[in-house]
Amino acid sequence: MFQTLMASSHFPGQQLKLLGYRPTDQDIAALMHLWRYVGYLMGFQPPWYPETATDGFRAQLLIMLGEEPDFGPDTQSLCRSFMDTFRPPEDARGLRRVVGNLRYRAQLGHARFYLGSDLYTSCGLPDPGLWRYAPVARFAPNFVRETARRNIPGAAGWIDQVHRAARQEFLRKHLDGGEAKFQPVDKLTR
Repeated sequence: MFQTLMASSHFPGQQLKLLGYRPTDQDIAALMHLWRYVGYLMGFQPPWYPETATDGFRAQLLIMLGEEPDFGPDTQSLCRSFMDTFRPPEDARGLRRVVGNLRYRAQLGHARFYLGSDLYTSCGLPDPGLWRYAPVARFAPNFVRETARRNIPGAAGWIDQVHRAARQEFLRKHLDGGEAKFQPVDKLTR
């Protein structure tokens, strides 16, 4: 459970840097604090929890050194089923299907980029081809935008408005006019 909290906070905070974002150590510590609270809400209260980005790095290192990964059939099934959620719907045709397949390949590329070849292959995911480099293409625009956000007065608000509008448009297109709803499965895989 501790590893899950760390993998949802410290690790992504550091990974954002590979995409050109510039989170500070205080930003990462705030994300870790949020996930510590999520753990508390879920009933998990570790006796020790890192409070700084440096302590988060130490905790991630201890987790990595102290745990042997298990890439059995359950892990592979979970990884494939998660990535399959990015596939276009079965009824998608024409341009919608093409764009959906491109989006799926891009998600595979992001997974491959972050996990590295050995871990990605161990998860049983298909080869993303050149899409593994897709995140690199995002570095320069993200870095320029982040630098402007930090240094130009008013840029942060404008960037926020643009991204909110883009998010709303994305949801409008992909929810087909409906609302996002949680739908539990009727039967688990086991």
